[in-house]
Amino acid sequence: MLEAVGVREPAESVYRLLVASGRASAEELVRRTGMDPASVRHALDSLTGMGLVSHTDGELRVFRAVPPDVALLPRIKSGADALELARVEAARLIEAYQDTARRHHAGQLLEVITGAEALRQHLRQIQTSAREEMLWFCKAQYVAMPSGSNAEEYEALGRGVRYRVLYEKAFFDDEGAVDNVAAGVRAGEVATPPRIVP
Repeated sequence: MLEAVGVREPAESVYRLLVASGRASAEELVRRTGMDPASVRHALDSLTGMGLVSHTDGELRVFRAVPPDVALLPRIKSGADALELARVEAARLIEAYQDTARRHHAGQLLEVITGAEALRQHLRQIQTSAREEMLWFCKAQYVAMPSGSNAEEYEALGRGVRYRVLYEKAFFDDEGAVDNVAAGVRAGEVATPPRIVP
């Protein structure tokens, strides 16, 4: 459970026992955990080095857990901050990679998707990775996504992605299409009906 913040077994078990018992000597920990003395000593050295455990001076040391809010929460925050920085840097690297690929391979400026299932998966992937805005054109006689089946749109709207959708007039001939569009608008979609030219 605590491996994400660098506390591995058996150190985690020793720390949990010290949190529950308040304080204990190494000998008591050996007796209560059933571990061998070398494993307990190694766990205590590791926990002390990470600032999760303190001990008294003297030959017979008594160990106690540093309070979890003091010992663990800063480590968790630091780990979360590091993950966020890594995510931002990964996004920059992806963008740089794609820019390089487009410069070297002009053919990648246009991607051709063949087949309904491949198109459906590609549309889902685009929506899942969208961060700011989706521009969508809905034609009648769908190829990949029937009206009302685009769950990814609602998830993206929930993340704050803007959706602007242009609907072909014949799209509304399908049964339930009006209700599905109304549900999307209620969720935040900006729907643009077709222009009727006299």
